[in-house]
Amino acid sequence: MQEGVRNLETYLVRQGKGVMLPKKSTAPWPTEYMSELDDMPELGAEMISHYQSLVGILHWMVELAQVDMIVEVSILASHMAMPGEGHLLAVYHVFAYIKKHHNSHLVFDPSYPDIDRSIFMEHDWKEYYGNVQEAIPPNAPHL
Repeated sequence: MQEGVRNLETYLVRQGKGVMLPKKSTAPWPTEYMSELDDMPELGAEMISHYQSLVGILHWMVELAQVDMIVEVSILASHMAMPGEGHLLAVYHVFAYIKKHHNSHLVFDPSYPDIDRSIFMEHDWKEYYGNVQEAIPPNAPHL
């Protein structure tokens, strides 16, 4: 993962456009960024390829260790066909987060929660839906 970040930083330096990874990235997603509303200019063919490569690298990172970023990477992947400059900046933000948090761990609690089921109301759903049955196709396999 660190090598992926280093490769991206080297690429950005070689481009010589002054673009760098963000310094502050406490979360994998930029604060208040909504990728579906991003109206920045679309990327050119070369930068689209660059974007797609970076999202592919992020997919591998999710597979290998960074499962906490799966939603963010999936959102970025949804823009693979026509990414804009804002989407690329969001990818850079994710890489900056990885650079800062490459040794972090996601911990799961294997215990079951103690839920008091008496606080939940029981409902007779027939009051709302009537006497309905699930529509099962006639050619459905029988189990």
